[in-house]
Amino acid sequence: GDIVVFMLGDGVDQIVNPRMPEGVRLRSAPHAMSMPRLASNQARMWYGRMFLPPAEALSEPHGVTFGELRRRAVEDVHEGGGVGRGLGCSRALLENEGTQCK
Repeated sequence: GDIVVFMLGDGVDQIVNPRMPEGVRLRSAPHAMSMPRLASNQARMWYGRMFLPPAEALSEPHGVTFGELRRRAVEDVHEGGGVGRGLGCSRALLENEGTQCK
């Protein structure tokens, strides 16, 4: 039959888990997409959708709205020649790279 999978991203660690009861934590799913090599007559379809907080919602750790964080992320991409810093802001990945979310 049909299957629907909901994956929780890094936002669950930043927004939801700090408000959960003691001993209860949701785990954000490590996720990345890598496509296997296919023959020239084969195709593979994939669809994903990320739901972001409303632009006017306040990011408590950053003290600015999510709209402002997105604006900064887009600015980083433009200034970086098409590559941004911390876009998506996976804390574990950023810590490994020695960077921080803006």
